[in-house]
Amino acid sequence: MKSFTIYDQSTGAIRRSGHCPEAMLGLQVHSGESILVGQALCDIRHFIERDAEGRKLVRKHPPEVIAQRAPEGWQPPIDAEQAELVAKGLHPALAARYARRRRDRASAMPVPGITSAVADPPPP
Repeated sequence: MKSFTIYDQSTGAIRRSGHCPEAMLGLQVHSGESILVGQALCDIRHFIERDAEGRKLVRKHPPEVIAQRAPEGWQPPIDAEQAELVAKGLHPALAARYARRRRDRASAMPVPGITSAVADPPPP
């Protein structure tokens, strides 16, 4: 399965995104559209632009444009752990990093015979 984003060639506006088998990528594009393979981008937050050399660049809309384009009540994806860290005053980007790190550590498989580098304190 490949992730893809379909965008308007003339404006760079993202029309849709999704996932499909690699053999079906060509069927996703209609006339006047182009495809960016490998990323499924949000049309509310992003658009595609080409630089002077013709390379595709992903750009973020400014916050005021995002607010205008977003349906009422829309919020960027955030999980409960990240929301808790943001509520405590941590910047959203750092909260996302810490939440991801906690999830990674929690899902790590213990290796038999190897103990944690941090020892538990001795009982009183």
